Amino acid sequence: MSRPDAVSIGSRSALYTIPYLQTDFSWRQLKKDYLAGVGDSLDLVVVGGYYGKGKRTNVYGAFLLACYDADSEEYQTICKIGTGFSEEALASHYATLQPLETDKARGDVKIGGAKPDVWFEPKVVWEVLTADLSLSPVYTAAQGLVGAICVFQFISDSLSKH
Repeated sequence: MSRPDAVSIGSRSALYTIPYLQTDFSWRQLKKDYLAGVGDSLDLVVVGGYYGKGKRTNVYGAFLLACYDADSEEYQTICKIGTGFSEEALASHYATLQPLETDKARGDVKIGGAKPDVWFEPKVVWEVLTADLSLSPVYTAAQGLVGAICVFQFISDSLSKH
C-alpha cells in the first residue's frame, strides 16, 4: 500500500499549483519530516564520501553513514545523505573528513552494496533525524532488515575510541 509523503495545504480560493513551481506561496507542502518531535534521531558514523558535482565539485557532495553494532563489533552501512547541506557546511565537512580518507574500507565496516568514491576512518559521528525506516537491499544495518532513511539535520561530534 502506498502512503503519501506529504500533505498539500493551501487557500480554498487559490488555484492549486505544484509547490516547487509556485511564485505566490498560496500552497505549501507539509511533510512529517518538517515537524519537530516527529521521527527519531540516530547517531551515525561517516564511513564514506561521494565527490560532488556542479557547485559541489571541490567537496564531498554526499556521505555514506553507518551505525555501530556492539554485538558484532562492526560498522553497518545504513544510508547515503546529500541534501540539506549549505556550501559552508560541505566545506567544513570536507576539511574535517579529508584527513581521514583511506584507500579502502576498514575491515570492521560491513559495506554491502554501497560504493562511495572515498572511504573514511570511522571517527566522525553525526546525529541524524529520521522520518522513515525502510528495507534496503544496499545497506547492511540490522542485516538487511533496516535500511535507507530520510535525513535532514546533523550535529557533528567525534568518536572517542572506535
